[in-house]
Amino acid sequence: MAPTRSGSINRHESLVVSETLYNAPLLAGLSPDEALEVAKRATRKEWKAGAWVYRQGEPATQFYMLESGRIKVLQVGTRGAETVMRFNAPGQVFGDAALLKRSAYDSSARAASPSRTLSWSTETVWELMRGYPRLVENVMQIFLAQLAHLQDRCLNLAGETVERRLARSLSQLALSIGKKSGRVTMIGDGFSAKDLADLSGTTIYTVSRVLGEWERRGLINKGRGWVAILDSDGLLQEAAKSKDQPS
Repeated sequence: MAPTRSGSINRHESLVVSETLYNAPLLAGLSPDEALEVAKRATRKEWKAGAWVYRQGEPATQFYMLESGRIKVLQVGTRGAETVMRFNAPGQVFGDAALLKRSAYDSSARAASPSRTLSWSTETVWELMRGYPRLVENVMQIFLAQLAHLQDRCLNLAGETVERRLARSLSQLALSIGKKSGRVTMIGDGFSAKDLADLSGTTIYTVSRVLGEWERRGLINKGRGWVAILDSDGLLQEAAKSKDQPS
């Protein structure tokens, strides 16, 4: 699907973007003028919910940062099944293959809700990194954090109980894409039981069983396309539990 609107950011829009994204990891440590200059070199696009930003195997030409909304990053397996790898929240980057000068994207990115992105071509982002060395440091920190997350996920899948994996996945989703109101954190807008199953390395049936038990215990509420965390401390205790064998 095509985006609903696109175009380079004009100066007025750049000021809005820089104020919104000063705390984004990619722009950390840059002065306001430097962050503005980086934003001015970007292209802004808006995406309807469900629109594909790019698909796995397409030429990797743009490096993205999410300004608003949320993006679902997926990978397609050898049998054609799609697996959710992560959700991106505003300020986070994706489309790393373009930055690494790979020929094609190794994953797909889809708008889970109406979203707006900033993007830079491979040539532009490398030109900016040569002009602003702090960008290189920021990119390295982002990649190292992603690598640590993948290593932690592999260890969890190999040796943790399914309850612990689900609790950790929900806790991470609450931090990245959750909307907090008082003591309740809502995870929704494009989120599904399959997404949670993919992130936790289990089945939709198991997700339904465990969430049903947690709902009876008052830890969460759930419905079609959403989970509300009612007791964050209780969920963290579930994430900290250890058993002899994973479920």
